[in-house]
Amino acid sequence: MRAGQLRHRIGLRMPTATTANAYGENIDDPDPVASQTVEGKFWADVTPLSGSELESARQVQSAVTHQVRMRTQPGMTVYPSWQVVFNARTFEILSVIPDRLNREWVILCREMPSVVLIENQ
Repeated sequence: MRAGQLRHRIGLRMPTATTANAYGENIDDPDPVASQTVEGKFWADVTPLSGSELESARQVQSAVTHQVRMRTQPGMTVYPSWQVVFNARTFEILSVIPDRLNREWVILCREMPSVVLIENQ
C-alpha cells in the first residue's frame, strides 16, 4: 500500500456503554467517556462503494456502504463491534479483513444515520 493512498484521518471507537432504563430496555449511554475512543488518529483510505464493488461487498455483508483501508497497528486488534469516525460521520464496522501478509486491514462498514437536533424557534 502506498502512503499517498492513505489520505483520510479516522478515529476508531469502541462501542458505547449501554444502560438499562426503568423498563429494562438497553439504551445507549448519552455521555460516552473519552476513554472509549482509541488513542490517536490513523491514516486510512475511506471509499464509498458503488456499482459492482457494492454488489460484491454485499455478498459478504448485506448492508456495506463504505470500505476503509488502513495499515495494521502493532498490538491492536479492530473488532466488528467498533465504529470508525471520519469527519462528522460515524460508520459501524461489519467486517475486518486482514491481507495475507497482515500489513493492512480492509474494513467493511455501514454508515450510521446522524442525529440532527432541531431547536424550537
